Amino acid sequence: MSAPEIPIEVDEATGAWLSNGLPMILLPRHFIVNIWRELAGGPGEESLREAGRRSAAEWCRKEAERTGEDGPTVVRAYFASLSRRGWGRFEVQALDGRHGVARVHVHHSAFVADGRATAPACGFFVSWLEGAMAWLASAGGHGWLPEAVERHCAAAGGGFCELEARPRG
Repeated sequence: MSAPEIPIEVDEATGAWLSNGLPMILLPRHFIVNIWRELAGGPGEESLREAGRRSAAEWCRKEAERTGEDGPTVVRAYFASLSRRGWGRFEVQALDGRHGVARVHVHHSAFVADGRATAPACGFFVSWLEGAMAWLASAGGHGWLPEAVERHCAAAGGGFCELEARPRG
């Protein structure tokens, strides 16, 4: 196993971890997976999804400010960053920022890895796709709002989860 491919700086005074200029917290994967499983399907699910959408959009905005890269490049970097942070291996299969269409495959999803998941299991990732695509629309001056779904979940069999985003309506 190799070392993480993400830059990590530790503020000696506060102990805060920073990666790409953003504060990070290192947590056991099972902690987040258990939170999602506890809230999915209940009244707290939409709050968690909204937090995921905002988080993805914030990451993309800050990355664009930091690097000056264009929208699609930033969105691809976001999913590459998720891959490097242990959520699974994200592969952007299609990304059309002008028309609001994206398709992402997730291999080895953190939400499926323990073998206890039932499909669909990766709703957390759906919210991140919506947030990244919402940022992309805003950054590109487009009026569409994204809606994402999990088209296939590895928990239902097969080698990956498939997420898809399209404009609402």
